[in-house]
Amino acid sequence: MLKGLCKTGNTGRAVRFLRLMESRGYEPNIVAYNTILDCLCKNGLLKEALDLFSEVKVKGIRPDIFTYTCLIHGMCFGPAGGGNKAFE
Repeated sequence: MLKGLCKTGNTGRAVRFLRLMESRGYEPNIVAYNTILDCLCKNGLLKEALDLFSEVKVKGIRPDIFTYTCLIHGMCFGPAGGGNKAFE
């Protein structure tokens, strides 16, 4: 469901669906978060992606190689000046 929403450009709906899952007691795994992170980064929403990444870490969910690949790609190819963020 998350992947389908992201593929059709419904980033906001995908995030809301993730929140709905959480509110109903379902603990999304790193794959679910990666789907949203990738969607956010590809749509130039780097701040939102970094906020979600922080949330993932606070929840104790272990990021994987795909997590970091999404974020680095978003930092390097995102909004102007984003490449500097990757070096931080």
